Amino acid sequence: GETGTLEAYYSRVTTGVLSGKMILVGELDKETVERMREHAVKSRITENNARKFTLNQEDLALAYNVPVASITFIPTPNLDEETALGRFGQPAERIRASEQVEHLLYPEKGLALTLDGKGKELLQYVAPRDFARLRGIVLRPGTEN
Repeated sequence: GETGTLEAYYSRVTTGVLSGKMILVGELDKETVERMREHAVKSRITENNARKFTLNQEDLALAYNVPVASITFIPTPNLDEETALGRFGQPAERIRASEQVEHLLYPEKGLALTLDGKGKELLQYVAPRDFARLRGIVLRPGTEN
């Protein structure tokens, strides 16, 4: 029942010394996303029960020119707190979500870094001016970028 978002998924990306997965979310209005879905050449259900659409050639050309609203990076190696603080410094805010999950928030960098003691770390980037939206997503787990 959701409109969804325009996403580009990269299963293998290297950024500096880190490799991992990257998801780019396009800045598109709801109507354009709905139109793209209607004109998609195919769709399928993913492993996590999301629906993935393959864009037609015209919409794909449009997608390549859409501004990026957010970037999510899931590094392959686990990041610990010491490494995160060494790379990004002290966060402006820390939010403990559970015993093993903590969010380090860097509004001036547009970065929310999630440290997960039992899972994968997550780096979410937006333009610093949009950080309040990202902070809201961090506070409401399960919502999309």
